[in-house]
Amino acid sequence: MEFDERPPIEMVAGIRFVPASGLRLFALSGLVEKWEKLYPNVREVDPLLDWFEPGLPDPLHFTVGHPFRLWFLDESEQELVQLQADRLLVNWRMLDGGAYPGYPHIKERLLERLDGVNEFLQLQQTNPVQVVGAEISCINSVSVNGRSGGALERVLRPWQRDPLGQLGMPDFATCTLAYSVAISCSDTPGQLVVEAKPNRTAAGHSTMSLSLTFRSVVKPAASIGTYLDEMHRHIISGFLGLTPEELQQDWGRHR
Repeated sequence: MEFDERPPIEMVAGIRFVPASGLRLFALSGLVEKWEKLYPNVREVDPLLDWFEPGLPDPLHFTVGHPFRLWFLDESEQELVQLQADRLLVNWRMLDGGAYPGYPHIKERLLERLDGVNEFLQLQQTNPVQVVGAEISCINSVSVNGRSGGALERVLRPWQRDPLGQLGMPDFATCTLAYSVAISCSDTPGQLVVEAKPNRTAAGHSTMSLSLTFRSVVKPAASIGTYLDEMHRHIISGFLGLTPEELQQDWGRHR
């Protein structure tokens, strides 16, 4: 699927792993130096919470050492690597009209950064990370064309049948949908989570933010790239199945 008009405003690819003893904040100066040319801006932020969702088995639920999360940002701050003791993610964010590099680029960045983390752990004489989960997120901004922040019918097919009856559409609405989805590379089903909520641009225009996130437990010694590719395909099919044709046409769908 490709769109001529509107790329996502953010794409995230990430993995979750057994908390690595070598990934402690006080020991990460070597990794900061290793990535300095790629990511000159480094910040410490609050750690991410567990991404367990109802219906998705939670492979692990513990941490090692003091919780932390580091942001590694490139010069444009459009590319962001997030690292904590049990998580590694690569974000691309649309800032100042930057061109969307595409999912394959983001996947390759994640796999490259994973190799870098494992090389660092090898220097620390600790084991490489043991991946137990993976996730892909795609965040889109949808114009509501002057309609209210409750215009979910603009974003999701289920609301096109006027489920609210005589009350009409609300002034403000959020929605979260979760689907268990079978994936061929694992006996464990993944989960597709769809969220829609009102938003405003910097210029004050009303929009709806539509995010699709696919998460899955990953089998030991599995190909992370294979999981990510299949999860990305499910996000695309979920987007096509849940959004109205009007929206897809506005976005210039041509495949």
